Amino acid sequence: MGIVNYIYDRKMKGEIKVKKNVSVMMICIMMWGAVGCNSVSASGNSEEVTISQTVTGDSTLVEVKGIFEELGYDINWESTSKTVYASKKKNVISITANSDIAVLNGENIKMNTEAEIKDGLIYASTASLEALTGESISAEGVLKEAEENKDDSWKENTFDADLSSVSGDTYTITEAGVYTLKGNYSGMIYIKSEGKVKLILDNVNIKNENGPAIFFESCEKGIIESSEGSVNELTDGSEYSVDAKGCIFSNDDLDIQGEGIINVNANYSHGIASDDDITIEEGTININTLKGDAVHANDGVEINGGSVTIVSAEDGISGDKYVEINDGTINILTEGEVNESSNIDVPPNDFGGERPERPQGRAQEGSKENDENNENGILGEKNENIQNNAENGMGQMPPSAPPLNNEGETGTPRRENTAPPTDQEGNFERYNYNNEESENTEDDSVSSKGIKSDNLITINGGETDVTSNDHGIKCDNLIVINGGEINVKSNVSKGIKAVGCLFVNDGSISIDSKDEGIESKATITINGGDINISSQEDGINAGGGSGAQMMGNITDADEHQIIIKGGKISVSATGDGLDSNGNLYIYGGETVINGPSSGGDSALDSSGDNIIYGGTVMAISAMGMVECPESDSQNILNINLDESQGADTSVVITDSKGNSLYDMVSEREFQNIIFSSEDIKAGEEYNIYINGEKAVSLTAKSGVTEYGNNEFGRQRGMFDRGPGR
Repeated sequence: MGIVNYIYDRKMKGEIKVKKNVSVMMICIMMWGAVGCNSVSASGNSEEVTISQTVTGDSTLVEVKGIFEELGYDINWESTSKTVYASKKKNVISITANSDIAVLNGENIKMNTEAEIKDGLIYASTASLEALTGESISAEGVLKEAEENKDDSWKENTFDADLSSVSGDTYTITEAGVYTLKGNYSGMIYIKSEGKVKLILDNVNIKNENGPAIFFESCEKGIIESSEGSVNELTDGSEYSVDAKGCIFSNDDLDIQGEGIINVNANYSHGIASDDDITIEEGTININTLKGDAVHANDGVEINGGSVTIVSAEDGISGDKYVEINDGTINILTEGEVNESSNIDVPPNDFGGERPERPQGRAQEGSKENDENNENGILGEKNENIQNNAENGMGQMPPSAPPLNNEGETGTPRRENTAPPTDQEGNFERYNYNNEESENTEDDSVSSKGIKSDNLITINGGETDVTSNDHGIKCDNLIVINGGEINVKSNVSKGIKAVGCLFVNDGSISIDSKDEGIESKATITINGGDINISSQEDGINAGGGSGAQMMGNITDADEHQIIIKGGKISVSATGDGLDSNGNLYIYGGETVINGPSSGGDSALDSSGDNIIYGGTVMAISAMGMVECPESDSQNILNINLDESQGADTSVVITDSKGNSLYDMVSEREFQNIIFSSEDIKAGEEYNIYINGEKAVSLTAKSGVTEYGNNEFGRQRGMFDRGPGR
């Protein structure tokens, strides 16, 4: 285990100022004012941000959202556990309120004091944030990032080379500079320099039978640019005489840019690979691999533009620490032969350290905590309505907060004796509470995933199309989708899978999967976006598939959750529509479920709470194991029709005046309808039309209004539900 120094206390008074310049980030600690609640102000480039500060005992606590945002982190909020997730390139940090354990890239870090919630904001100590981010707040109050070297004198060294006239099988570059290459060449472009080297490819055809086409063995940074209008062919051999990993390989950072075309034909292993970072800025890049991944980085892959087309024998894009897609057009086809058995779920491990303490239910109305949490979102934004809060991508506290436990605190009682081990000098170590491996236990020996990372996948924009013989998109920790157009087809396994939490804040997502459409081993939070899923298993699943449940491993209803706060979700599933091995909470948005058609599954399935607080829900399914949300949801119609209806059946729900509340055409056979909307009023009459004919007329009551008989289905809250599908 690696050792982490104990995060020390620092007394601070007055105001902290965070100044952000173009190349330097500074946090200045100004020593004035009295001990108490103050503020942190961040300024730079004509913008100023106020960040709250307070002092608890010997520790200065600051509001974490403002600090993380100033440092360029993406922020997401998991409302039921009161956990902030901050992600940026190689770092994924989670901080949970009322806990002194933070998680950094899957490893537990003990903070010097618990994170706190004050006036609707979550706070942590400056010393803790310093240790988690790797930034340094000194006693003099200066925090600096390493300033990027702005010396561009290397660009003045320019060279032109006609490779057709080069003798030998290695063209060696040792001097920093810009090299324009053209012509045909049988051999390798080899770079070993102490500075930056840019290669401008101007209609080259490089083929090396004994190694990579381009090999940056060492340099400050490698850059490949395709000249406008050029077509460039790069081909490696099936065997290498040098220690390299792909047709284009760099031991250091690698940037790819330009306005031309680069065709990469990889026969040995990866197409484009780096032991550090790969950044694709622009250009047209076509990659075909007979072995290995198309794009592979030991650190991360960032795509900011261009067109990338991939046909890969293994993974399409793989970044061990992160994959970030901001723009561009990406088309991925993976053709590896992956056994379906290698993707069967096993009992999930506690990936990412200690599971945060989860709430066990909801607070009593009128409680002080409930009123406070409804007044402000935990990340400091007014909770005026769930839909508006969902649109900003920040999770807010539920309309009903969790109850108090017997110690007067929210959530489950703390585990006893959870202090991490120390080394001989008394320093805390990184540790895992359950002594488990932090990686997923499924067989990854053969991998042909579209996009894969061990730590973080972030999609902010662009167009991404994946057709995979494995998971379409898979991360062993956190997935965050903030935008873009994403189309995933998985011929063998799941569409999108996160072993940690998964957040969808915006974007258009279409999934066609052999297994679950979207899955997380922890919590799925949907704040926005347009999501369409067609699945031969569950549509959206939190906690893992039937393998974990059949083995009786689902014991904590709060370990795995589906939380829907906004967006439009359409699911057509052979298995459960929404399946949470823990809680299922719907606060807003529009959720439409077609299926299941079999009696052994349910449109809305959970092992814990199953509550609709708001939004519109329309779920049609077979009548067997129907699970209706709990009676303390917003008003619900639970209708069991006399006869099963086929696919392509028109369903219309109207009020007594004939106004349509909802209409749809079924995609699967069904006999049960569950409909919930703020438009359903107790005491009012509603009608259900099937193919234009009135089939049901009923008067709604508060909570759940049932029609028809279903001896196998049930309303949640009638009795406890044990583990099971």
